[in-house]
Amino acid sequence: MSNQNNLLKVSPSLNVYFCGMKAHSSLFRKALRVLSMLILLVVLVISGCNGPQTNSGKSDENPKLMSIVKYAHGFNILDQGDGVYRLLIFNPESPKEVFFSCILVPDNRTVKPNNDELILQVPIDSVAVFSATQLSSMAILNQLDRVVGVSEAMYITNPVMKQRIEEGKAVELGNNGAFFVERTLALHPQVIFYSPYQLNEAHPLAASHQIMIPFLDFLETNPLGRAEWIKFTALFFGQLPKADSLFNTMVQSYDSLKQLAASVDYRPTVMSDKYFADQWYVPGGQSYMAMMIADAGGDYIWKDDPHNASIPLNLETVLSKASHADFWRIVGSYEGDPSYEKLGSENEFYSHFDAFKNRKVLFCDSRKTGYFEQGPLQPQVQLADLIHAFHPKLLPDYKPVYYKLIP
Repeated sequence: MSNQNNLLKVSPSLNVYFCGMKAHSSLFRKALRVLSMLILLVVLVISGCNGPQTNSGKSDENPKLMSIVKYAHGFNILDQGDGVYRLLIFNPESPKEVFFSCILVPDNRTVKPNNDELILQVPIDSVAVFSATQLSSMAILNQLDRVVGVSEAMYITNPVMKQRIEEGKAVELGNNGAFFVERTLALHPQVIFYSPYQLNEAHPLAASHQIMIPFLDFLETNPLGRAEWIKFTALFFGQLPKADSLFNTMVQSYDSLKQLAASVDYRPTVMSDKYFADQWYVPGGQSYMAMMIADAGGDYIWKDDPHNASIPLNLETVLSKASHADFWRIVGSYEGDPSYEKLGSENEFYSHFDAFKNRKVLFCDSRKTGYFEQGPLQPQVQLADLIHAFHPKLLPDYKPVYYKLIP
């Protein structure tokens, strides 16, 4: 305001000059009006520069800082220079709202706190992880020796991690939806990565007052966006350059395969999943899997559905819409090898689908392949599997990893 007040003042000498002029002078009146307009214009310009401003887009982001996230929508990493990064995690129910943020600083540096924002020195020494994908990121980055807590230990397949649990170097902090607060307090990991399936509810371990970092990779609708969360994990261990290099390799491979499949003239129709507990849950038309099927040169039956998560359908709806689909994608597990006899025995209506009759069921054994642990971080491999099934001539010598046609 001091600048504005100074601009509104007229110097004494100028005032005397004006007073000495004849009052009836039209030239005086015109000059005075022009001067007033100029002063008002300058004041408005200064007010526009110094006044309050509103941010459009994702709140709490500084557009001057360089973002190193390209595909994921659930988080962002802003490079503040000198090895300092700001991590932003966005509310999936309101993408412009920052759900969580923190500053990550190399352990040999200090920074001034920004309000009450959390500051973490990296690399961190210990972490608890509560999802298979988080654990796989740690494995790829060679950081499993820092994992001291897990959940659902019986489902972990990584041999290094299983050995750490057997040796007592990592302990189970939760299973079957229950979490152990006292055990967590005793362990005191520096950070806990968790997946908040209910954003409006506090996590059971919040009572332990540990640093809990939300990990929302499962909400990404782009296969590369989900894989990019490896950068998120790497940030806490000073491994961002390695993660960036690994991710760039994934992108190059995925894009090359996608371009290869884009050349096809015919796109086979594809249905997905199975009937369970009186519902048939299928991936929504805007989901991760719907995009991958399209990128592989397939025509997903529910591609026009507006949802990005799975949607429940009744059996009659699926029979009506998908009975003539060319391929049927299933993720599951059997004792021994999958077969049409085993699949058909689960539901008498399965044999009514053309994909079943024509032996075009594309099955992924989640237990044997480690699909839920490793699959999200290998989108290019999943894509190659689907292309090989839909368009075998494009990849004639390829050996599928996750998805294989039931013989």
